[in-house]
Amino acid sequence: MTTAIIVQARMSSQRLPGKVMMTLGSKTVLGHVLERCKRVTGADKVCCAIPESSECDILFAEAERYNAEIFRGSEQDVLRRYYECAKRLKAKNVVRITSDCPLIDPTVVDGLIDAFRANNADYASNNYGETPDGLNVLRSWPHGLDCEVFTFEMLEMANGEIGGRFAREHVSGAIRNNPNARKCGLDGPGGAIANHRWTLDTQTDYEFLAKLFQFLPSADFSWQTTLSTIESSPALRKLSLSYINP
Repeated sequence: MTTAIIVQARMSSQRLPGKVMMTLGSKTVLGHVLERCKRVTGADKVCCAIPESSECDILFAEAERYNAEIFRGSEQDVLRRYYECAKRLKAKNVVRITSDCPLIDPTVVDGLIDAFRANNADYASNNYGETPDGLNVLRSWPHGLDCEVFTFEMLEMANGEIGGRFAREHVSGAIRNNPNARKCGLDGPGGAIANHRWTLDTQTDYEFLAKLFQFLPSADFSWQTTLSTIESSPALRKLSLSYINP
């Protein structure tokens, strides 16, 4: 049963164009993500799913550098890109990771895959849970460690039924909100730790991450190492907690 990590990437981010090719330490943001995804032991394949536009040729070359499989599809219809990519890979289960999370932790991804399998789930996420107000977003991990797992059947259903640009750009909403889907989550440390922001969406995010990577080990490291590095520096801690994550 093939479990494929599909990393979505593009160059045309509205807030920070070209962000995934920005450099953090000795690697690009995309390079960090792909390298760390390849350390996930519960996945059989790592594929970078990028748009067909010529401006994304640079992403093709970067993914090749990290020996990732590559799929090219629609830029705006990310849901269809995921579906067609998963179909090409013959994936039974799909792990969704975005390319703006250079601190994604392989052990967290593996933990989510294990929970997905143990619960015979259709959908699993490390920010999924029922909150008192009935919403199914429950953040207990720093923003930037986010990952999801879902079956190909759920992805195929969503691709065939869901319309609207917003829904198709954000891929998993129809699966997450499907009342018939078996769902589970992976609890994180919670508390104040969950308020840290380790993702790349703005110039401020990049400035924080660029400073952080000056102090992180060059080899593989865990989210606990990231946290302890931040906590040891008042300046880094202030930037990481500059605002509460949604």
